[in-house]
Amino acid sequence: MNPIAIRLLNQQLIVPQFNNPTEVVHYMGAMQAQEYRLMRWAVAMRTSKPSHNAFKKAHKIHVLLGYNQNASNMYSGTYYEKGAQAYKSMQTLWYHYDVPKIPLSVSLLVMNVGLQAGKNDTTAWDYKVNGPRTAYQQLYGAYVIFHPKHLTLEGSFYRQTGKIVNDNSKATSDLRAWMASVKVTLAPTDKYGFELGYDYLSGDDYVPVTYGGFGMVRHDVHKGFTPLYGSKKKFYGILDYFYESAYRKGFTPGLQNASLGAYLKPMPQLTISANYHYLATATKLNHLERTLGHSVELTTSYKFSKDIMLTASYTQMHGTETTNLLKDGEGNKHTHWGWFSLVITPSLFTSKW
Repeated sequence: MNPIAIRLLNQQLIVPQFNNPTEVVHYMGAMQAQEYRLMRWAVAMRTSKPSHNAFKKAHKIHVLLGYNQNASNMYSGTYYEKGAQAYKSMQTLWYHYDVPKIPLSVSLLVMNVGLQAGKNDTTAWDYKVNGPRTAYQQLYGAYVIFHPKHLTLEGSFYRQTGKIVNDNSKATSDLRAWMASVKVTLAPTDKYGFELGYDYLSGDDYVPVTYGGFGMVRHDVHKGFTPLYGSKKKFYGILDYFYESAYRKGFTPGLQNASLGAYLKPMPQLTISANYHYLATATKLNHLERTLGHSVELTTSYKFSKDIMLTASYTQMHGTETTNLLKDGEGNKHTHWGWFSLVITPSLFTSKW
């Protein structure tokens, strides 16, 4: 019997049995260190593949804090009231966890955003009750991905609460909105795959205010889900008719997006993909159909090297009368859009420390 070898085995310093830091700490019961950096390595070195990156994969926490104005003033200072995706203050907490021994990951998001509300004109009749102030709205939810071998299942649910600011009056109303999505991807090999998805964004009810016009019902509660910040040309079709895009007179009937796609890699450098989107409103529009349109997208990418890639795409959307009225004449029956981009991402310098 070799007591030194037994001790090293028990401490997982030789022939380690575990694949990630979570399993190591669970086996040890508790671990202690004087310095954070040394603690990370003390845990990671007891895994089957020792690495500082292995420690990072188990738990991730990001905290974002932002403040964009130092005075209650809508029209000057560093705050731009008419800017895209504007905010006055923001606090965000994001947490991610990779479940040990299971190809399952969970992300949680909590966000609080302060927006400028109220009137700056002291002569306005409602200035005393609707003067400058900050209105807060919250977004919280979860994203889950399960990836067993050739199959990937994704699901998300997010809720919006708090206050929303009306563009014209700068008055506020309660916000109670939500969105959910699900996506299934099947990749039998590295050369081809298929995907199927569905997204739902809640919306407000409809009311006609004038002949041929639209308006938003004066609800005490606003139900239209509005993405606060995100990447355009990525969600609900490359044409980007409906993501972060205001409808006529601020009317928000929500959105449904059912998508079907496939991709093919005939060679390692070349990827060809085709996607179809069926788009519709979430709420009923009285005399109009819910269908907003059908979109077909063809995209191809060729990677010349690890730093250079060329992408070309063509999209055709067949809109409806509903889209034409909601978008104030912009939703033509047939829309064609083509583009290409050359992306060069050289590594100018690297360093390790």
